[in-house]
Amino acid sequence: MKKNNVRTLRLRKGWSLERLSEVSGLPLTTLHRIETGQPVDKYRKPLAAALGCDPDALDAPAFDTPTVPIVGVIAFKSYVKMLPEKDWEPTEYFAGLPDKARAIRVGASHLKPDFSINTVLYYNGAKPVSEKLFLDRQCLAQIPVKDKRKPDHLLCWISQGPKPGLYTLTPYSGDPFFEQPILKAYPILYARQG
Repeated sequence: MKKNNVRTLRLRKGWSLERLSEVSGLPLTTLHRIETGQPVDKYRKPLAAALGCDPDALDAPAFDTPTVPIVGVIAFKSYVKMLPEKDWEPTEYFAGLPDKARAIRVGASHLKPDFSINTVLYYNGAKPVSEKLFLDRQCLAQIPVKDKRKPDHLLCWISQGPKPGLYTLTPYSGDPFFEQPILKAYPILYARQG
């Protein structure tokens, strides 16, 4: 069981540890120790003021239900914009999800009728899987891009291509990618309406 709710409250505000350090006046090392279990007692006032909460809300188990961070948003066709950690927000956890579960949210209507706006798609963020686990599945795929300003993650169905190491990626919106290499692939485990 966790000892405090500081990380949960910080993520609900969409703040990084650096931002909480700026607002609270506490050093990053102290905040890291607090979020990993150090008692919050002598830092209660500045933390509560910075997070805009009652000092008692910092104590577990008030928010002791696990959550999954939303780490990306689909805003254009099937491309996923991966978010910096400071912009992650928590979403509902379901029993059976892996410890390192992550989620992406649909932020545009391009994926209708398959997924409406605010649909949340869960995947295991611990590590990418091997080909036998991602073939013929709906996945979050990381693809190589030449222009670093373009999104390099795509929600798509992955099928075997004509040559080893090349695949056909069929996004929910837009044209298929033929003979496409993949850097990483994470099968989608579950989808729920937001």
